Amino acid sequence: MPKTFPRPAVPSAPAETAGVEPGAEEAGGAYSEVPVYFATDRKRTDSVQPDGRFGSERNPEGDHLSYGRAVITIPKTHQPGRVERPVWWRFEFREDARKHVTMMEPELMTPEVFYGRMRASITSAPQKELLLFVHGFNVPYADAMRRTGQIAYDLSFGGITFCYSWPSQGEFTKYPVDKENSEWTIPHLTKVLGDLQRETQFEKVHVIAHSMGARVISSALRNAREAGINLDLQNVILAAPDIDADIFREQILPKIKVSTRRLTMYASSGDQALNLSTQFNGSRRLGLSGDGLVVVPDLMDTVDASGIDTGLIGHSYYGSQGPVVEDLFKLVIKGLLPAQRKLIPGRLGEWDLPGVIPHPG
Repeated sequence: MPKTFPRPAVPSAPAETAGVEPGAEEAGGAYSEVPVYFATDRKRTDSVQPDGRFGSERNPEGDHLSYGRAVITIPKTHQPGRVERPVWWRFEFREDARKHVTMMEPELMTPEVFYGRMRASITSAPQKELLLFVHGFNVPYADAMRRTGQIAYDLSFGGITFCYSWPSQGEFTKYPVDKENSEWTIPHLTKVLGDLQRETQFEKVHVIAHSMGARVISSALRNAREAGINLDLQNVILAAPDIDADIFREQILPKIKVSTRRLTMYASSGDQALNLSTQFNGSRRLGLSGDGLVVVPDLMDTVDASGIDTGLIGHSYYGSQGPVVEDLFKLVIKGLLPAQRKLIPGRLGEWDLPGVIPHPG
């Protein structure tokens, strides 16, 4: 049974405030609402459905960025780590906020309105903090938004939640296209990071980036530093990062560490998606554990999550497996160090989650 973490009390507030709000469907709430701000360089579509407002193509207009906010609903029956969706074998053919994680109609904004609304939200938020999520490969816009809301909800995050969505194709076979788009999006995320620092005043900023999104945020942080944007992030968390391990260690890590107070990387030996990426790219991926695991204790906490993911691909453990979600809770919400989170020192200098498969040796 997934563990439920305690949630901070959230006062009643207007729809644009932060944190988790009770749904209005019935007394006590059949679901909770998580407001998620977003910036995306995906091209808008003609779809009238909330899920389809942004597609998989690059936005060719202006500075390529669109801004907005959407409410993600989390059902009262939600289990931590899951993004509950309709499934045909349960005869569920349309989503229901009482059972599923859903996204309401996105509200699009100009950059000026967007950052103004965000500043207003900070004043009423239980925590004057920002949680920024950058998704990875094979993720459509709506899935990225729902995952962002689910992570914020499961972490009991009481601050502002923000999703940066780049034009992933949302198809497993489109890896080469996603790889190209992940490079194209880097200057746009760099701009967003600079604008966030200039236009808002959060006490703490936490970044969680998954898979190919870890490559995007790492390069954006490096670019920001080189452009004279001196960021002071509380946490940068790279989950199952799809990055060349050697390039990260030698060229990226020394430059991005100065932008964050704590840098954490989650890796696993059971990540089949990263094994395939290693074969495709011809170089070992950062998110793979084993004897080639990147461990630089002075600059980064490396956490080995091997053995906890029962999924076929083993690539999404960061948001779907109880032990990792619990560790993220202790890291982001409680601010605990690895030893305080009861992680086990590994033989390579990494930290092992309790119950994971140890490195051979």
